[in-house]
Amino acid sequence: MNKKKFLIDAGNVSISPWWVTGFVDGEGSFQISILENKKLKTGWVVSPKFQIVLHEKDRALLELIRSSFGVGKIFKHGKNSIQYRVSLIKELEVIINQLDKYLLITAPTKTCWLSFIQASVWIN
Repeated sequence: MNKKKFLIDAGNVSISPWWVTGFVDGEGSFQISILENKKLKTGWVVSPKFQIVLHEKDRALLELIRSSFGVGKIFKHGKNSIQYRVSLIKELEVIINQLDKYLLITAPTKTCWLSFIQASVWIN
């Protein structure tokens, strides 16, 4: 059997924002890191981050999601995985706006999301 790789050109494919929200609901992660930084007046930095981590074979899917949001970057993450990550405040606003419009459904993700929103507002 001849194995072929199927590549998706994210620029030529559009996906429903509801589908993206559903995918985020299942695979997305919202994090707030609080790190010591003695160079700052407070001595601490608070850093929000949104991410999706998948197997490297699913790069085309992450590219499609990144293209849908129009923000973020994809990084190598571990031996066989890649990470779509958004950590800049202005870019996180795009994620926040879309997920406010197309609401998350599952309770655990929704709870993390609401905490993330509260922390992001506080950071700004």
